[in-house]
Amino acid sequence: MKRSSILILILLAALVSACNFNVDRNDDGSLSVESTLTQAQIETAIQTALANSELQSLSAQLQSGYISVSASKARTDSNAVDTLEFRLTLGVADSHLTATISDLEIDNFGISQAMVDEWNQMLADGLSQAGQDSPNSELESVSVSPEGVTMVWRVSRK
Repeated sequence: MKRSSILILILLAALVSACNFNVDRNDDGSLSVESTLTQAQIETAIQTALANSELQSLSAQLQSGYISVSASKARTDSNAVDTLEFRLTLGVADSHLTATISDLEIDNFGISQAMVDEWNQMLADGLSQAGQDSPNSELESVSVSPEGVTMVWRVSRK
């Protein structure tokens, strides 16, 4: 079996264990893989991606076109707990997933744009991994609905 075929089989095995998917073969021999992540899988991916942020009680609500995220965060200088809420919009740029935080609200303290930019990148990386990004794949589209986050990947033999 060719090495590229083994990689594709590994990718497919990973997809089976991680999320719902559909696979179609394209005319050029590449595969079109559509993976759908559930709300629970999205919450886990966001929590994992932002693990260093010490967020607790994270909740992600899937809406049409975006994800509404809320969490709590204990302050390091007191016993107080702040509530954090933001809107997460997913997109595609240069065949990679992008994540953009907007409408960020935090009780009683601000957050720097540098931190928001860092979170955007961590979220894009974490959600790509959850959606089964691989070196032989290119993300073609992403959509968010109340039913899940759907990513369509083009997987080629290399």
